[in-house]
Amino acid sequence: MRYKWRRLLLRSLEGTLSDRKQRRLDAALENHPQLKADRAMLEQTQQWFDKAPEFSFQPFFAQRVTQRIYKAVQDPPDLFVLIYSKFKRLAIAASLIIALLISINIMQNHSYPVIYNYLISNMTVEETFTPNLAESLEDLL
Repeated sequence: MRYKWRRLLLRSLEGTLSDRKQRRLDAALENHPQLKADRAMLEQTQQWFDKAPEFSFQPFFAQRVTQRIYKAVQDPPDLFVLIYSKFKRLAIAASLIIALLISINIMQNHSYPVIYNYLISNMTVEETFTPNLAESLEDLL
């Protein structure tokens, strides 16, 4: 469809054509079946839009969207927070399983894990509170 015929069709649907142009369009519609089909399609589209429900956004919608975008750009989520939020349940379950396994090991073997051997000192209470000055003086002499 040429631009001038499309323009005339659209203006005729709006009802803004002069009588002379409307007669010219009517004559063209009688002679060209493709133009008539295009008019039917445009009328159907216009009816479809007329039947569609009106939709409007709530007040200050654009400002709220802009603020959300600005906040997302300004405050990107911390990597630790993202990892923590994703693996929170997994970490809790893993720590409970580890605590359970350690307690089972202690109850079965009646011994502490190997790491406790390095953490527990072999010093006695007397050695802790009385300095070994005599030994250190003998070493100096």
